[in-house]
Parts: sequence; structure tokens; C-alpha cells
Amino acid sequence: MNRRWKTFNINLYLAALILTLATFQAAPARALTCGVITVCPTNFANVNGLGAPVRMIASGGTSIWALDTNLAIYRWNSASRVFDSIPGSLAWISVGGGTFLEPDEVWGYNAAGQYYRWSSGGWVQIPVPRGLGSSLVIGKGFNNSCHPYEVWAIGTANRFNGNNIWRYNYCSLTWQQIPGQLSSLSVGGGEVWGLAWGQIWRFNTDTQSGWTQIPGVLTSLAVGSDGVWGVNASQQVFQFSSATQTFVQIPGATLTSVAAGGNGVWGLNASHQVFRYQAVNRTFVLSPSVLLNQITVGSGGGVWGIDTANNIRVFVTPAVSPGTVAQ
Repeated sequence: MNRRWKTFNINLYLAALILTLATFQAAPARALTCGVITVCPTNFANVNGLGAPVRMIASGGTSIWALDTNLAIYRWNSASRVFDSIPGSLAWISVGGGTFLEPDEVWGYNAAGQYYRWSSGGWVQIPVPRGLGSSLVIGKGFNNSCHPYEVWAIGTANRFNGNNIWRYNYCSLTWQQIPGQLSSLSVGGGEVWGLAWGQIWRFNTDTQSGWTQIPGVLTSLAVGSDGVWGVNASQQVFQFSSATQTFVQIPGATLTSVAAGGNGVWGLNASHQVFRYQAVNRTFVLSPSVLLNQITVGSGGGVWGIDTANNIRVFVTPAVSPGTVAQ
């Protein structure tokens, strides 16, 4: 009796094992989520070529420029797919305004506060008024002879100082002081916006003078051909509505910064993740990416960034392995 019972149990076990194996083989294969046993892909490929870790990168309409931590200057060579070394030394660089018909304007200032403009393959020093300092920005111009590009800068920001806003005039080749006091400037899409300690101001391009205050309080602005965007102290994201002349919140978006240009609207959150705006449903969607400290969006030059290891990254599609070098 015991022998028959043992034989029955063995046969029952074998039958169960065969059924389990058959079920396992018939089940469809499931790939584990990346990050578990595989490295997640990224839409931002690696770019090599600088002599030292990258300090900043700027993407314009037709060109991409970078500075390293030694203040050396580089320009992206689209033919050789590397950054070429450019003579000079700059602490800040700004690029913009270029189209397929016109080159970008490229300006910068060095560690001593001297301003330079890239012209005919070399740097030309541009005299500046006393007190002109940071926040040098460049964008598409107003399409008149004196302002084919919008080149703006502000001096030391202080609530109790006088005017600290300057605009470059290509007719007189001088800086013209613009009445007003701003703590930051944003230029893009032919428009000029600024913040004065949270208050929002828009330059009157129609009259080419004066500022109009826009309701709201923001900590940063981004201006491009895809509109005007802002982030407040609570990391809420807003888009300016030309219909209501107000900033309208983007539901569900929590970002620390937004970058806007002809190559789209992008943002970073507090965890350095990258998001891309989808206009069809008015949402920012997480983009497969390495973590970025900075992102710059050109008006034709592409989307570039600096990752948390101080490497240059460029947006590519489809997604690639994080170690892939842009070709």
C-alpha cells in the first residue's frame, strides 16, 4: 500500500512539473524595465572634444558654442562632428538670431568684464558703458536696420539704483540705455521680456520704447518662437496667453527651469530629469535621458545640455545607450 501511494505521488509530481514547464514555454517573454538589469537608453548622446570640463553651452539658430572651465572657447563643427577650439577666453557667451539666411550673432565677456563680438572670423572688442555687467542675451531682431538682432544686457541689479538696462544699436554701434530696472532679461522670437524681483515686464516692440507690466510673479522666464514661459517659486509652470494677456498654468508640470526656442520647449525638474512640452495635450512629458544640469534650446541649432558629470550632451532620436558618442 505504501509503495503504491509513493508511486502515485511521484506520478502526480511529474505531471505537475510537465504542466508547469509547458505553461512557462507558452507564456510570452517579458522584458524587465530598464534600470533593473539593463541601462536605460537616452535621447541625449555624449559629445567629446573640450580640453576641460564644460562650463556652459549655447545653441543658436545656426551654431553651437561652448566654454570650458578654463574659459577656453569652442564652436561645433557640423561637418567633422567635433568642437573646434576658437582663440580667446570668455567667462560668458551668448548666441542667437541666426536663420538659414543670416548667421548667428555671437557675443561674450571675459573675466575682466570686457565685451567681445565675433565678426569675420575673429573677436572684436566692443566698448561698454560703466556698470554694464551680466545677463548678456541675444535673439532675433525687430527687423529694422538698427536692430537686426536683439542684443541686450543689464548692469548690477539694485532696487535703489537708476536705470540698468542696455540695448545695442547697430546703426550707431553703441549701447543705448533703456529706462527701467530689471534683475534678469530674456530675449527670443523678436520679443524682449524681463523680471524685476519677481514682477514681469514686457518691452513694447511696437513703439520700441517702454515696458508693460504683466500680472503674476515668476522666478524665471524663457522666450522663444514657441511662446513665453515662466516658472514661479513653487516650481509651477506657466505659458503666456496672447488672448488674455496673462500667464496660464500648465496643469501637472513641476519644473525648476524652462528653455524655449525653435527646437521646442524643454524643462528640468529638481531631480535633473528632462521634460519636453507636447502642445497637443498641453503637458510636459518625461524624455528618456541622462540627468542634466543645464539645457539650451536653439532656434535651429538643436537641443544641447550639460549632464551631472559635466559632459556635453546633444538631443538625438531614436534613443541610444548613455555612453554613445554623437556621430
